[in-house]
Amino acid sequence: MLLGFPFEFYLFGMTILGIAISSWKELSRDFEIALLGLILLISYKFSVNFNFGHHIGNEWKSLINLLLIIPGFTLMAKYFELSGLPNLILRFLPLNKSGPFILLVVIGFLSIFLDNIAAALIGATIAKKIFQNKVHTGFIAAIVACSNAGGAFSVIGDTTTTMIWFHGVGQPHLIRAFIGSTTSILICSYFASKQQFNFYPIQKNIDDNAKLDCIKIFSIPFIIAGAIFTNIFHDWQFPGLGVLLTLIIFIPLVGFKYEYIKHSIKKTLFLISLVSAASLLPLDEIQKFPPSQSWTFVIGVLSAIFDNIPLTKLAIDINGFDFAYLAFAVGFGGSIMWFGSSAGVAILGEFSNAEEIKRGWLKNSWFIPLAYVLGFIAMCLVFNWTSFTLK
Repeated sequence: MLLGFPFEFYLFGMTILGIAISSWKELSRDFEIALLGLILLISYKFSVNFNFGHHIGNEWKSLINLLLIIPGFTLMAKYFELSGLPNLILRFLPLNKSGPFILLVVIGFLSIFLDNIAAALIGATIAKKIFQNKVHTGFIAAIVACSNAGGAFSVIGDTTTTMIWFHGVGQPHLIRAFIGSTTSILICSYFASKQQFNFYPIQKNIDDNAKLDCIKIFSIPFIIAGAIFTNIFHDWQFPGLGVLLTLIIFIPLVGFKYEYIKHSIKKTLFLISLVSAASLLPLDEIQKFPPSQSWTFVIGVLSAIFDNIPLTKLAIDINGFDFAYLAFAVGFGGSIMWFGSSAGVAILGEFSNAEEIKRGWLKNSWFIPLAYVLGFIAMCLVFNWTSFTLK
């Protein structure tokens, strides 16, 4: 114990702080810092005779799920991008002020079925095309926010929600986050679309020769169904296995290139390192503060500064949260800052003026903190806090 807290918390806190600094300074050392933090924690645990066999027996399935699901969903998103559906979306966007608004709502909708990072990247690709690379910083931030909000209540839409899901919280419980997510999407879409239309309106640039690839389109619902089936069938809670088996069937039909998932591999190993480190923390001291709405709200704000994956893992291990509230908080709260979510970090790579976007993020996306507060209030008004005890 050091100043009333176990030493593991200081090692973990230093790891999270190092990752935050790496993101702020664009050092691109997130994985290395997370791995070093995990090694230090494991080394310390060995010194206090920690029972690793028992620990691994409890955690192995969660780690394998992450290892399979993130690359699998990344590949699914790539099939969506190559299917011709994004070009079809362009055809239905009006040229007036409602066009940018509809695009952001569509991005939020897509992230229900695709990973939020994939939905954000697809949205950025479409935005650059229809605004001829003149995309307002506030609109870029809104793309991230809407993709995070849409994925917050979907068990396949965000890594944090997926983690909650394969720990035993079903979609019927998590769907209540729909209220907070919808409120946030509408607020962000309204203000960001006005900014974008005044900055540069839609200029349609449609490829009339683009065709729909039906096999790639059909692969998407099958991959989703595989994940859901293996998570609920006989309480396996193994959606990663369903994703893997479905991809084995479809890859010979739709094709595969390593480039499709190359960037997701390092991200997956980074998340596994963080989740493994978080699982090693003794939670007796934290459990003195029972889960509540106010604590969940604070966790959402913290996710704008620190990575939301370990925050989610800590909440799962503490147990007793209303996980619909938690899913919205950690899923959407990170949108407040560009480095607060993986979608925010990923989308900056799509724009040449990344430094300008970072400097103006908070100033131009002032409506995102407002959307978070109002979305959380909307959930409180509609649903009572329901503590959910994981098995």
